[in-house]
Amino acid sequence: MYTVDESAHRYFSTINSPFELIVTQGRDRIGGLRYRMTRYINDLRRYHTIVFWGDFLNNPMWGLDSYPGRRGVAGQRSTAEEWLTIYLDLKKHLPDTRIVVAGGCALGASKFLSSDEDLRTRYANFIQSADAVILRDPGSLALIQREVLNPGPHVQLGFDCASLLKPFAPSQHRGRYFAHCFHRSLRPKEAQEVVRFVEAQTGLRGIHINWLKNQWPRPTFHWRLNGQRALLRHAQFCISDIYHLSICSMNEGTPALCMSKAEKEVDSTLNESKKKLLFKMIDLERHHIEWTEATWRDELQSRLQRIPETNQDPESWSMGFTHAQQRLRTQLDHLFTPARAP
Repeated sequence: MYTVDESAHRYFSTINSPFELIVTQGRDRIGGLRYRMTRYINDLRRYHTIVFWGDFLNNPMWGLDSYPGRRGVAGQRSTAEEWLTIYLDLKKHLPDTRIVVAGGCALGASKFLSSDEDLRTRYANFIQSADAVILRDPGSLALIQREVLNPGPHVQLGFDCASLLKPFAPSQHRGRYFAHCFHRSLRPKEAQEVVRFVEAQTGLRGIHINWLKNQWPRPTFHWRLNGQRALLRHAQFCISDIYHLSICSMNEGTPALCMSKAEKEVDSTLNESKKKLLFKMIDLERHHIEWTEATWRDELQSRLQRIPETNQDPESWSMGFTHAQQRLRTQLDHLFTPARAP
C-alpha cells in the first residue's frame, strides 16, 4: 500500500534518521518512492535495525497464502520458505539486529498456527524475540496474547502506520460534494445505489476517488494521488468500503463512513473484520455500517443526518483517531528518538 510506505518515508525523514525502504517482491519504484530489492539474509546484515512496517508482513495468512509465487527480485518467483526465513526467522540469522514491528496485523493467523506446530513455534519465537511489536488493532493484540505464551510487555497496541502520513488538520473550506470509492465489499450495482441514495439524501454531488488499481504513469503518480487527496480533504465526508481509504480520509481531516459485510472468518488480508475493529478502537462505531439489503438505507440515513454538526465540530468525531495516531507516533519516538518522546 503506497500510503503506508509513504508514511514510513515521512516519519523517518522527519526524525532525520538514515533509512532505506526494502521490498522482497514487486517493483523497485512506485510514484515518488524508491525501494531496495532483496531476498537474501546477507543483504540485511548492513542494517542495525530492521522495521517491519505495516499490516500483514509477519502474518502466516499472508506469508503462506499470498507471498509465494509472486514476482520477486530479478523476476524469480517468491517461495514460502523465503518468507519464513526473512519474515519470521530473521532474529535467528541476525541475532544482533534490532527487530521492530510497526503497525503489524495478526488477524487470520490462528487458522495457520493451529494446524502447524513448527509454524506456531517459529511465530512465537519471532514475537518473543523481537525488540518491539506494535500492533495496529486490538484484535491482533488479543490473538497474540492468546496464541503466544507470555508474549511480553514489548507487545503493545498501536495503530495503522498510514495515520502518520501527515498531521491531522481539518480543512476550513469544504465543497458541495462527498467523496466515494467502493471496491472491497459492495458489488458495483450496490455501490451505485448507495451513491445515488446519499446524493438524494444530502443534495451533495458524489465525486469518485481513484484509489485502487491506478495505472497512472510513474512520473505523474504522486502528483495525481495528491490530487485525489485534495478532493478528500475538501469533501463534506467520504463513504467507502475500503479500509485504507477510510484512514486516509480521516488523516485529511474528513470524516469517513465505512461499509462492510458480515463474514464467517478472516481468510484474507482484504477481510471485513479489520474495518469494524478500526472504527471501534477509535470510538467511531457510529461511522461503520454493516451492509445488508434490508437495513443499510435506514442506518446510512441516520449517519448522514449527523454529518453537518460533525463538520462544525471536528473534535466530535476525531478525538479517538488523533489519540490513536499520537499513541503510535509516541511509541515509535520512544524507539527511535527517545530524547524527543514525551
